Amino acid sequence: MARAQDFTIYTGTQFLVVHGLNYGDPLSSKADLYLDDVYRLKIKAQPTRLTLQTAATGRRHRVAPHSAIGAIGAAVHLDCQITLISDAGHTFDALIFVEVELGEIKQVYLSAFAMLQPDTDYRLIGIDRHVDPAKLVELHDPVFILARKSP
Repeated sequence: MARAQDFTIYTGTQFLVVHGLNYGDPLSSKADLYLDDVYRLKIKAQPTRLTLQTAATGRRHRVAPHSAIGAIGAAVHLDCQITLISDAGHTFDALIFVEVELGEIKQVYLSAFAMLQPDTDYRLIGIDRHVDPAKLVELHDPVFILARKSP
């Protein structure tokens, strides 16, 4: 039996490299990430809700029919966990999800364990390519509720 779970996300195109090897590029999958790249959330970026249906095994995720973003039924993979440090010195983790269709990446999503602020620099200091699926529980709906209430 599938269960649904909501995640607060930003799209990769809302989180751009402003300094580093990938300068000017949006956030991408683990294959294209480089440590020390500096990212910044676009000023008008708003979080949205990605709802995933997860198979009973916890391994397969698909975009749920009531998701605010994503192609309904599309496969979504938990790509990696990254660690970022803000220009104020605060470190936090985030998960990167990749939506795929016919073997090609259609969208990259970022779900952070902290509130992201526009016009703030975030340096990539860690990439964990093997993520425990239990990490998904830590990002469940309450983060989305808090994000929607922020000014």
